[in-house]
Amino acid sequence: MSEISIRLELSKKDLADEKLAAKNVDFKISKVELVKSSKDIALDEARFVEILAVIVELTIPYLAKRIAEHWLKKEQGLQIDLRTTPTSFSKLANVPKGFILIIDKDGNPKIEKTNYEKPEDIIPLLLTIFSK
Repeated sequence: MSEISIRLELSKKDLADEKLAAKNVDFKISKVELVKSSKDIALDEARFVEILAVIVELTIPYLAKRIAEHWLKKEQGLQIDLRTTPTSFSKLANVPKGFILIIDKDGNPKIEKTNYEKPEDIIPLLLTIFSK
């Protein structure tokens, strides 16, 4: 299956975890940069964890597996933002496990409940997202 590019927003520790999890698969990092929360320096200084934006190339089946087994099952909700290029993926506080908030290109939100026990059930959702 061909690779897609996505933008992951995660901490340095989470990036190390992703690299470890992907050591035997095609997971190419092409860019890493620090995410600034705002133009307000005081807000940036108040952050306890620096968030990185990481551009990654990977396959949809591998992405579905990571979403199901790590981001949704072990973490909180997930946000997929289609307004960015490439599409951004980030953990979302105050959203229960198994829920994905999808923001379409026009900024309209949609919530999807997923079965994080079955990564293969997430593949059709991702195929729909990346075919637009």
